[in-house]
Amino acid sequence: DNFLCTAPSFFVAGLLAWVVVHFAASMRASVLLVVTPILYFCYYSYQVYFKNLDNEKKHAAEMADLFNSTLSTLALALDAKDKNTHGHIQRVQKYSRAIAEAMKLSDEQIKAVAAAALLHDIGKLAIPEYILSKRGPLTPEEMRKMRMHPQLGADLISNIKFPYPVADSILAHHERFDGSGYPNGIRGNEIPHGARILAVADVFDAYTSDRVDCEDTVNDAIKALRAGAGTFFDPEIVKVWESIYREVVAWSSSTSTAAYTGIHQATSELKLLESLTHSIEGITAVGEIELAVRAHLSKTIPGCTASFESGEGEGIPVVFGNKVVATISVDRREVPFNEEEMRWVHVVAEKIAPVLSNAVALETARRDATVDKLTGLANRRAFEMVTGTLGQDFSIVLIDVNGFKGVNDNFGHAAGDAALARIGVHLRSAFPDAQLTCRFGGDEFLVLSLVDPKVLHMQIRNFRRMVVWDPAHVRYRRFLFGVSCGLATVPRDACDLEHAMERADERMYAIKARYKQSASHGVAATH
Repeated sequence: DNFLCTAPSFFVAGLLAWVVVHFAASMRASVLLVVTPILYFCYYSYQVYFKNLDNEKKHAAEMADLFNSTLSTLALALDAKDKNTHGHIQRVQKYSRAIAEAMKLSDEQIKAVAAAALLHDIGKLAIPEYILSKRGPLTPEEMRKMRMHPQLGADLISNIKFPYPVADSILAHHERFDGSGYPNGIRGNEIPHGARILAVADVFDAYTSDRVDCEDTVNDAIKALRAGAGTFFDPEIVKVWESIYREVVAWSSSTSTAAYTGIHQATSELKLLESLTHSIEGITAVGEIELAVRAHLSKTIPGCTASFESGEGEGIPVVFGNKVVATISVDRREVPFNEEEMRWVHVVAEKIAPVLSNAVALETARRDATVDKLTGLANRRAFEMVTGTLGQDFSIVLIDVNGFKGVNDNFGHAAGDAALARIGVHLRSAFPDAQLTCRFGGDEFLVLSLVDPKVLHMQIRNFRRMVVWDPAHVRYRRFLFGVSCGLATVPRDACDLEHAMERADERMYAIKARYKQSASHGVAATH
């Protein structure tokens, strides 16, 4: 910029030149041998000086480019992570730069506007995620926190030594021309020029971000800017934007990169997973979870059909705690699945694993709570759960095992348990159309049936024969091993379940008493 610091070298060089001119002719050649190196070193020093100067300028330019590219990459990464406004920063920077250039601002002012546009929403880093991603209106407290982002953004970049004003534009980009904006309520020309430009570009993109290719949407955005001129926006800037927006909006973004696309894709996947999580949240039925997952896969992977299989199978495992809870099988007849689609199915399987595992465990617990572990029949709890669904016509069969104490006393409880298990098998076989067959407790069983009582009588007789003539029970005949059954029908024998149970119990013990009396007289029983 000035040569004052180099003045001594010019004086020295001039003096040396005078010495050479004045004495060269009269001096001997040997003296020139001393002067020539001095002249050469002067020339060399100038060369080194200007070379170093060029290197410093080049280094400064490289560092400036690195600085700008680092800021751009950071801003684009933040923009790509936004769930609702992908590409917002890029578009606002493009619109702001175009307005500044159209207004014939200086190169430094254009750079300041572009930098402010790039970083205008950086303060949102300090805003809670649930506020940024909330759908619907914000509460007053949430709005208060959201309105802090201009000040937070200005504070965040205050330590960056820009060669032009940036923080002021970021701080004031939500100020309004009539003074009703925030955070400081300044008005008119008090608002930095860059902030006034940003306000127009920011609102225009907010109107058109989802449908920038729709003529009606763009026209509505321009109408909104025109309506806000003088109150929300600087009228001069609105007029400039009206004159150039068609050409600017038609630009294609040249700053999109593969990394940006990757971040955008990852964010989209995150939204899809959040949607899936929301759809299965609170569901405890395995079938409902399967329906939700099938619907999700068919929506995210075109033409995909999915099926579930409990435990291990052929397909993609749903693993939780080193245990395969279920297996997802996917199929698409027309086009094979690509690697990205299969990766997504694996992601879904991993995401649903905890919920599906809990649902399976809960259903298992429910099933175990209503199933008798020894016989595999329903238990008393299952019967109590069914009683609330009974209609007006049904039959109850109460069953008690004869001679069971003798089996336990002489052959052990293991033999007794095996005999009860065999009776459970015969129950299922003899009463195939029963609503419920259950072990009522100890050596007592119950059958709940809706079939005709005559058919039920035949099933009871068949069941008694199956128990007595079972080869596994031959050795128990000396204990008069068999079953006694009592039948009661609603409404023929009783008016409700409680009375039917009492009536069936009376009949069962009457039959049991007659059986014992017959046995005491030596009559062979074939119960």
